[in-house]
Amino acid sequence: MLNLDWLFILTRYSYYCVLNYSLIVRMHKLIGKWNSLMPRLIWQFFPLKVDQTAYPVQKVGNSYGFSMMPDGLLDAGSIVYSFGAGEDIHADLEMIKRYGCEVIIFDPTPRAVTHFQQLQEKTLAGETFFSDGKYPYKTNSKILEKITFKSIALWNEDTTVRFFSPLNPAHVSHSITNMQGSDDYIEVPAQRLSTIMKNMNHEHIDYLKLDIEGAEYEVIQNIIDEQLDIKIIYLEYHHTNQQKHFNNIKKIYQSLNSLITYGFQIVHNDANRYFLLVNRGIS
Repeated sequence: MLNLDWLFILTRYSYYCVLNYSLIVRMHKLIGKWNSLMPRLIWQFFPLKVDQTAYPVQKVGNSYGFSMMPDGLLDAGSIVYSFGAGEDIHADLEMIKRYGCEVIIFDPTPRAVTHFQQLQEKTLAGETFFSDGKYPYKTNSKILEKITFKSIALWNEDTTVRFFSPLNPAHVSHSITNMQGSDDYIEVPAQRLSTIMKNMNHEHIDYLKLDIEGAEYEVIQNIIDEQLDIKIIYLEYHHTNQQKHFNNIKKIYQSLNSLITYGFQIVHNDANRYFLLVNRGIS
């Protein structure tokens, strides 16, 4: 025969367990909303000046893999470096179609290398191939011939670096700065931008795209320190999980202010993370 006192205790315990779980779920939702709202509030109090009248800006690529371009500043002879391919290079292909220029893509991530190789093979065989965003590539071998793919990471020194894996194994992007706090990594070769330019026999870069998962802060500072000649920069600033919102935004401000002091102007800002900058001395 069941003791009613124990039944009462179990019932109350179950009730409090359910109640506590419900409170935990609500707290996580509130924290998520706060984490989303906090950066917006900070940016409202500290807005960045964007010179939207300097150059018309257009988007190339798709909603998943895209870049922003200042109209009228690139042509078939432009030198284009694209760091961070992942598994979507629609923007790079679109640049080739629009301007006829060659594009040098850099990404040592194994899945990114495999993705590009599969694109080449499928295109040569006349088969449709899809990006990670599930968009079909509309290209041909003649366009792909204008792409040079290098398995090199970009950093502020010439060395071998730990390239930390994303916490979600379904994601592709690795990080030198381990912005997600991962324990898993591979080792890859990394070079300064000046070293890469020297090896490619380039004295300047017309368009530099940076999507390098947290390494952009150190790379930008290295570009300024070495006074490299770059006309246009399009980059994504990443937030580090281990830092508070204000510290992440402070880092973006410091980096952008360094670029402005170096001679760049901001001509496009999307979500306070994606920035297009044009050198004021561009001809």
